[in-house]
Amino acid sequence: MEGAPVKTRCPILKMTLTGSLVLIVIQTASIFYYWERLDKQTDLILWVNPPDYLRQHDAYHLNFDHCKVNRCLLTYNKELFSEARAVIFNGHVLGYKQTSQVRHKDQLWVWWSNAPPSNYFQNGDRWTYPPYREGFNLTMTYHHGSDIIMPFGAITVSDVTQPLDWFAVADKKYKDAVFIETNSCFARSERGEYIETLKLYINIEIFHANDCHDSRKVWHCASRHYSDACYDIINEYKFYLAFEDALCEDYVTDQFFKHYNYNVIIVTRTGNVNNSTRKILKDATYINADDFRSAHELGEYLQELGRDMKRYANILETKSRTKSVPFSSTYQNALCDLCAHVRKVPKIRHDVIVTKYDNIRHYFNEDNFCKYPSDLKPPVTKPMNKTTKTTSTKTLIY
Repeated sequence: MEGAPVKTRCPILKMTLTGSLVLIVIQTASIFYYWERLDKQTDLILWVNPPDYLRQHDAYHLNFDHCKVNRCLLTYNKELFSEARAVIFNGHVLGYKQTSQVRHKDQLWVWWSNAPPSNYFQNGDRWTYPPYREGFNLTMTYHHGSDIIMPFGAITVSDVTQPLDWFAVADKKYKDAVFIETNSCFARSERGEYIETLKLYINIEIFHANDCHDSRKVWHCASRHYSDACYDIINEYKFYLAFEDALCEDYVTDQFFKHYNYNVIIVTRTGNVNNSTRKILKDATYINADDFRSAHELGEYLQELGRDMKRYANILETKSRTKSVPFSSTYQNALCDLCAHVRKVPKIRHDVIVTKYDNIRHYFNEDNFCKYPSDLKPPVTKPMNKTTKTTSTKTLIY
């Protein structure tokens, strides 16, 4: 019926305790809230299992109010599954604490993931079986081939130039490099081995923000996609090692973007698959480890650059003309794109379900996106002592 309210199924709840009664009130109020905001021109989008870091971020509360196409409503209430026009799944963790879902008529399923394909099996393979394997209509990842692109961040030209004495900033630094392990206990990129080689040339402090290594220093400063609280700590170092846990196309994470606005030179190692890193970071100033044949070559370069304060200061000054935009900005852009995609897909008026990806496992095969490290080679010559002076003028700064 034209203008009729959206129907929903009431949640089945047991009213055995006072707490259960409270739960009924909360869930019923939540459902009526969406009832009031929904009409036939608005599409409800449900995110079934958003990642924990998003729940802790301000971006979690963003919606579609500021989008050009904004007739969508985002909810995390799984009681509204049957009413959702689109459902977002954190795809690669579907095998973890997730039961199978039944698709409803006219419903679009969206595969979301911020992990590289090489890491998809770390939480099981439930997503490779029906109904998920052939059930997705849209993909929403950091990869630029996705239907909705949701990168970890972006670099843009800064509208404000910092009036600093950059030589003085550089001259105050008394620590070489820092690496903070934040995302994966097992790194297919073998970044741990790479860092151990770099230690032959520069001093590197290693922290961890997970439960992987009890022997390492624990990083307590700030949280994912937030960085301001760590400003004074990070700025003590000359270099921040933004080494990814996997070498995959377009996989440049918050390891890079979160720390870019500090007065420190970022050294990234992504594998630069299909030259994707240079495309994503085309406006950034950084050092790309993938330009060096081995960790030994990079170590020599960082060693000499760390002693040349004038050249180091010039790089910081150049870098200050660009900035990393807040994660909430890139997240909002992705939400807007999602709403636009959902709105333009025509609703099916029969029981046939059409999906774009007939086998999500084949599409996200790691061999299509990722590679193994090739820069873990033995030294050609004897490593330089950390106090050795060099005179090279090689420039590999972007």
